[in-house]
Amino acid sequence: MKLKITKNHEEQLLSRHKVEADLEFEKGVPPRKEVLETIAKSLSVEPDLVVVKNIKVAFGTHKAKVLAYSYKTKEERNRIEERKMLVKIGFNIPKLEKKVVAAQ
Repeated sequence: MKLKITKNHEEQLLSRHKVEADLEFEKGVPPRKEVLETIAKSLSVEPDLVVVKNIKVAFGTHKAKVLAYSYKTKEERNRIEERKMLVKIGFNIPKLEKKVVAAQ
């Protein structure tokens, strides 16, 4: 699997970097977790701070375009990203406790 970062743009208001990359692979499309770790290694950040949004594969080829975000802190990542997406990727996110208010 070869990964080439084509764009790395800083979004200051959201405390993150938008990363676009080209991905080449041999057999099947690699899982998000592998792509995430490869991007984290090339950006020299922790894998916990990177979120792969999508992997778009060109039909009939062994190439794909990847969109990912690299956050500065875990708190910023948890505040901005959907909990459902973070759980899908494999991050351990604690469940939100629902507060029940008794009607009077």
